[in-house]
Amino acid sequence: MYLMEKIKEAVNKARSERYMTSVDEEQGAIVKNSDSFQIGISQKTNFDNHRSNDSLVYPIQYEESITHHVDAEILKEKRIITKNDKTPAGKAYNLLRTKVLQKLEENGWNSFAVVSANGGEGKTLTAINLAISIARDIKHTALLADFDLINPGVHRHFDYFPEYAFEDYLLSDIGLNKILMNPGIEGLLVLPGKGEVNNSAETLASPSVQHLANELKNYYQSRVIIYDLPPLLETDDALCFSSCYDAVLIVIEDGKTTEDDLVRMSEVLGNKPVLGTILNKSPL
Repeated sequence: MYLMEKIKEAVNKARSERYMTSVDEEQGAIVKNSDSFQIGISQKTNFDNHRSNDSLVYPIQYEESITHHVDAEILKEKRIITKNDKTPAGKAYNLLRTKVLQKLEENGWNSFAVVSANGGEGKTLTAINLAISIARDIKHTALLADFDLINPGVHRHFDYFPEYAFEDYLLSDIGLNKILMNPGIEGLLVLPGKGEVNNSAETLASPSVQHLANELKNYYQSRVIIYDLPPLLETDDALCFSSCYDAVLIVIEDGKTTEDDLVRMSEVLGNKPVLGTILNKSPL
């Protein structure tokens, strides 16, 4: 119950004081970073070799992965922040990035999941924009992994339909070099999905996925892995996969996420560290 009380405290503070940073004026989204929360590679897993001794070398070359350049107008239409974004949304995500990176560094972590109670509350857009912001930090790169095996949506935000996706890695002998995609943003790789996977929870709990997650986590210490997972209260996927990420970032929709949802999320998360909450679609 402690975690639920802390979430409720953050949400109530957001609603009453209105001092937090607006993420997206169209969504009325608000960022809350809560300091009070507790908080050898196989050939198939071939990654881009863009580092020397785990030190970032710019410009980063993506020799193994697919590059898919996305038109800036499409990104803007889909409310995705762009390079050198000076909008309120871009500045807000940079603030969120800094807070998240500080928490990760304090605890020696490099992976987290973006979760929500229910679908349609903005977790995927949050994961994408935060990944882009982290990728722009000169000390880090980001890998955004779409592990929502029920309704994968990251690729659609980049106007991209992959020939191969995460499920092809799982079900056939397709290497990650044929799946990982760089959307024309330096420092960012996307591991996309493209369709629903049967028995998604069991799949995420399988040894092959657990092994992949371990490789992703340990291959580059300066790379931050962001997982977009299914809603906490609609499946047990995030729980089955919870040993593979260090912490969670919670997206809450104002007027939709109920107190009962908070209680149930607290029960699902247990003692899993929480980086903070984002109160989304809140009227300013």
